[in-house]
Amino acid sequence: MCYNELEKRAAYLKGLADGMKVEDESNTGRLVAQLIELVNDMAIAIEEVSAQLDEVDEDLGDLEEYCYDDDDCDCDCDCDCDCDDDYDYEDDMVQITCPHCGDEVYLDEELLDQDEVICPSCHETITLEFDCCCDECDCEEQE
Repeated sequence: MCYNELEKRAAYLKGLADGMKVEDESNTGRLVAQLIELVNDMAIAIEEVSAQLDEVDEDLGDLEEYCYDDDDCDCDCDCDCDCDDDYDYEDDMVQITCPHCGDEVYLDEELLDQDEVICPSCHETITLEFDCCCDECDCEEQE
């Protein structure tokens, strides 16, 4: 239930009590007036908490984007290019597809430093190219 609906229902209860001419001086009248005021205060408090939760949710989204941004740019620059999107990183291994036979080849960090590797399936040479695709940085690969 939306907090606006709670405020509307609290206003409806107040109108209903006024229409019934519940006297504020009677015990029942004071009880009804206090309950209606309580419901209205609760609706306002829920609205305030909801607004705070929205702000926290936005901040958390920003924090998640900052912490979990998958910026594994192989050109060692601070740009936001996705020059390594063709490679699937898993458990400190890079998965590439052999251009000759189409098999998946997994390379560790040591093999990534080489310019070429041999496909274990077809024994053909695979040239490793990690070129930066952005125009925003002065990468070694762009020289």
